[in-house]
Amino acid sequence: MASIALPLVVVDWLSRRWDAAVAGAVVAHTLIGTASAEDPGWFLQAQALLMSIAVIVGMALRQYEHRLAELAEREARLRLEFENEELRVRSEIALALHDSIATDLAQVVVTGQNLSQDLPAGSERDRARAMVEAGQQAMVHLRGIMEGLRQSSSALRDEQVDLAATVAECRRMLESRGLGLEVDASMPWEELLRGVELPARRLLALVLREGAVNALKYAPDGSMVRVEVERVEGRVALEVSSARGAGQTRSDSAETMRRRGLSGGTGLSGLAMRAARFGGKVVYGPAGDRWLVGATVPVRSRAQVDYGAPDTSQIGEHR
Repeated sequence: MASIALPLVVVDWLSRRWDAAVAGAVVAHTLIGTASAEDPGWFLQAQALLMSIAVIVGMALRQYEHRLAELAEREARLRLEFENEELRVRSEIALALHDSIATDLAQVVVTGQNLSQDLPAGSERDRARAMVEAGQQAMVHLRGIMEGLRQSSSALRDEQVDLAATVAECRRMLESRGLGLEVDASMPWEELLRGVELPARRLLALVLREGAVNALKYAPDGSMVRVEVERVEGRVALEVSSARGAGQTRSDSAETMRRRGLSGGTGLSGLAMRAARFGGKVVYGPAGDRWLVGATVPVRSRAQVDYGAPDTSQIGEHR
């Protein structure tokens, strides 16, 4: 029994690099076995064969574990290089945004401020001030994006998303153009979002902003934007709907906004692709006399990422 068990011990100890212990155990077993064996010659031959096999297997396991350690070290090194390169690219993008869009926005804000000072008191001055406030808010968002780009992606994983604050932000934005915002939530935000992971929460916030921006560009003055949020069967559904202008066609509006540089036609389709990665869904399009943007996201403890193609069966053209 000792002769059978010893090779297993040798294999294990060799894989752990306990060479001295292996040598001691083999020598002790050989001396004891030779002294007590009826045929010492046969015992030594059997011992040599078993130990040879054990040494080969043990060294193979040692080499395998060494190779695994090398691969793990290489993976960590490549991950660090990737994060450094990603951070470099992010920094370059942030610098490009600063030198282009941020500069243009600053000029728009300054021009709006001068215009509001030159205009007499009244609705025109109020509109100019609203334009300045919108430009300043855009600069705040842009600075946040640039700061985020200067950080590595791992530093952004714990970022929190406050849907209530997003609603308040959208309400202020819409009120600047005479639009209202009405929210119908089936339960408090904390209960609605319990179990919803960060990517899904971020998607809901983006859909909410996208719906508000669409209403800001297209909805008639004085109309109401409605937001409905509910939690049903392990999913959270959010819908943003706004009135469509009389005689307004979706294609004409989209083409007009593209010419003016206010819409690229990719915002909502990009949101649909994001949602598909973690099992969510984004739909949009006309619903009677209103325009609707909706998103559903899963409620679960751990997202199962699916990098397949998104479901486009209900996806419409960007408004």
